[in-house]
Amino acid sequence: MIKTFTKLSLVLTTALLCLTGCSDDEKFAPLELEKNEINMAVDEVAEVKIVSGNGEYRINVQEAAIAKAELKGTAVIAIMAIDTGKTVIKVEDVRAKQVKEISVDVTIPYREITMNRLVEIFKKDADQANVEFGKSLCKTESLPYSMQSKFRVSVEGVKMNLYQERIGNANVDFKLWPGNVDRQETFKKFIPLVNAIPEAEFYLASIAKYDAQGMMPSATQKNYSTLAAFEAAMSSIDWNADFVTVGYKIGDGMSVELRCDKGVESIVLRPKNTHDTYKWYQRFLGQDFNRTLLDLYYQVSSTGIIPPAEQLFMLPGVDRRGNLFNAVFFAKVSSPIERIEISYQSTKDNADKVKAAWLSLVENNDVVDNFGTFQEAFVFPLQGSGLIRLGTLQETIDFVKEREINSYATLIPIFNTKERNVISPQITDGNLIVVIGKLDAAPN
Repeated sequence: MIKTFTKLSLVLTTALLCLTGCSDDEKFAPLELEKNEINMAVDEVAEVKIVSGNGEYRINVQEAAIAKAELKGTAVIAIMAIDTGKTVIKVEDVRAKQVKEISVDVTIPYREITMNRLVEIFKKDADQANVEFGKSLCKTESLPYSMQSKFRVSVEGVKMNLYQERIGNANVDFKLWPGNVDRQETFKKFIPLVNAIPEAEFYLASIAKYDAQGMMPSATQKNYSTLAAFEAAMSSIDWNADFVTVGYKIGDGMSVELRCDKGVESIVLRPKNTHDTYKWYQRFLGQDFNRTLLDLYYQVSSTGIIPPAEQLFMLPGVDRRGNLFNAVFFAKVSSPIERIEISYQSTKDNADKVKAAWLSLVENNDVVDNFGTFQEAFVFPLQGSGLIRLGTLQETIDFVKEREINSYATLIPIFNTKERNVISPQITDGNLIVVIGKLDAAPN
């Protein structure tokens, strides 16, 4: 009897345990999240609450390069946006063995900024832009001789991509492209905004037509010396086919240009003076002369044609030691740019200044960044003795230090950069000039 009771008790206990185990799922609270989708900006931190669950969770991010996530406290998921893109965060209730997902879309925020503030930032050191634009930074990449950063900015309510090009700590330009906007209305909006910038002065506007071959004959270009005249002519513009530009000087230091080229609109901020990282100028070798002239128009100080049928335009510049120069771009008529000459003005006909300026260019740690790899130097005498070859940069430096520059006709150091491009900081006829071009043949 006792054995029978014991067996019955065991059966009942086992059945009770089975029933209890079989009903465990019913006792777990369902896993529920405050939201299942979230849009974020790069560097933003957001929180999603677990509104229902069982207290023990695992968090997993599908694309760790886009976002991070961790449990904050007992029921809050902290999400940190790292880079642009889309990812999924999986939230697992360990006890209930339930999984929920949060879809995360990370984008670049638009930094609200005024046109006047944009000009103020451009005047500062290039690194200041990164501070000012902050979280709107999209990416930074190395170009052959400069750095470019892409930002998203909202200028006076117009959303734009801004590309900042810089060399060292100097801004080369800001280029802004609006999104899908009415081009004529954008022009109408930004003209008075640029006018309102302190020191802003209208310079020149132009409207030009392309021909059937996509060229822009100079005969079609109409220039307007007053803003009122340009605004009166705006009704004649084909915004999807013409080249339209309006330029302003901002004090003595920079220019702002509004441009629409075959429907592609842009705003360009540039310094008036070009810089002294000479390798940067190589980008212009082989480029179309007229197109480059148009692109740099509001920096150009003069243009012309010199015999034999060679055309040129000139940009003013200043080096980091305050020496003034002119960057002169040369091309034969109907041919690409073939050479650039940096002609120093503030040292002209002053032997001591020429020597000091030349030494400052090559006797420093920036010589490779500015000029390239030294190959050899050639010295042409005034009379009598033959050509002198110098095999090292130090030999060349010592040669200049030990002699008066008027004791020889020309000193030509050759620095190689890439392919057959060369840069030569020369002392010629007692003056300093930096020649940028292609080396066809070494002197005999």
